Amino acid sequence: MMKKSILVGLLSLSVLSAQSDVSVYGGGIDYSSSIKDDGLFAGIYFQNTSEKNKFELNYERTEISYDSSTLIGDLEQNDFTAVWTHYLNNNYLFRVGGHYIDSNDKYTDEGYTAFAGVKYYQGYDFDMGFDAYYSDYKNYILADGSKGLSIIQLEPSIGFSFGNYQSTFGSFYLKTFYTYINPDEGKNGLLRDDYHSGGLQLKQFIGKWTNEAGGWVGKQVFGVRNGGFTVFNLAEERKGGFNLSSQYAFNKNTSIKLQYSYEKFDEASINSSGLSVTTDASTNVLSLLLNYSF
Repeated sequence: MMKKSILVGLLSLSVLSAQSDVSVYGGGIDYSSSIKDDGLFAGIYFQNTSEKNKFELNYERTEISYDSSTLIGDLEQNDFTAVWTHYLNNNYLFRVGGHYIDSNDKYTDEGYTAFAGVKYYQGYDFDMGFDAYYSDYKNYILADGSKGLSIIQLEPSIGFSFGNYQSTFGSFYLKTFYTYINPDEGKNGLLRDDYHSGGLQLKQFIGKWTNEAGGWVGKQVFGVRNGGFTVFNLAEERKGGFNLSSQYAFNKNTSIKLQYSYEKFDEASINSSGLSVTTDASTNVLSLLLNYSF
């Protein structure tokens, strides 16, 4: 069970002028069986799209509180993301981008992720993509006392669309993906050589509703999500989770979305005897989103 119930109001204001999109957002995280207590995040997103190109910028602020019984100070972090996507011949897109971390966590401060991807798509029927990410944490302290941790992540995916938007059950989009993570921390490191995971995401479009359910299984460390916009830079071994959301469009300008997500992870900490211990922990996020566009 959750230690506490958190209802997070996530306000997203989307301003569409010609081919531009601006969003502001915020939300919260609840931790269970963890040395972390809870967290909050907020950010602003900008997008400009033309016939052949799309530019995206995102800034996000995260604050995580640790349990008062620990001597660990609260985390304060700023994340910056920039992405350029180029569309070619109505069947391909190429994207490159970067993510930078400014944090009071000395191990991952000034960490960055560079990424690139390619996708082949046939209208709204089928798509096949491949994304590669390289993360570098120059201040990370390794098991042998040396500095520097680099991580490669590879993620192929396949998506299918089916159904009829105007039918009783609506139309659907199903995406399946596999994630491979390889940390390079030199000899005698605490991380494993390889991490594998995979998942499914299903979206339903029916009338004014867009519903989504998804999940993943396997293991990840320092994983990159959401096409490079989310980077997990804390030393946690993520072990799977799921998400549910439902969005209702009042009209072409305004919609509201309710979302819940849950994930499990292994958390390493130091007990009262000074020994390193690993604990099964989890996160719960409940979000309410309001979107407006014009």
